[in-house]
Amino acid sequence: IESRTIGVVDVRQTETMKMANHRLILPAGSDAELLDTIIAELEGKSLIKDTILGIPGSELIGFVRGLQKSDCTVIFYGNGVINSGNQDADTQYKSHR
Repeated sequence: IESRTIGVVDVRQTETMKMANHRLILPAGSDAELLDTIIAELEGKSLIKDTILGIPGSELIGFVRGLQKSDCTVIFYGNGVINSGNQDADTQYKSHR
């Protein structure tokens, strides 16, 4: 039996979060900071302390560990990530695709 893990990141509670294993709700406009934190953690340059963007550190670390353990990761994103208002960050993240 295969298992799936679903992680949802949004600025508000959504219907999709009801089925997710990891639910991260963050302040509007903070998506670039969250991505910086996730990338740093994946690269072994952890920035995660007690709380990041109102998310408990242990919850965020669990989310990142799930990404690290997966054989296949699919990321769906909406306009929030693309239009964060931070042009430098937008260019950086588009180049990671």
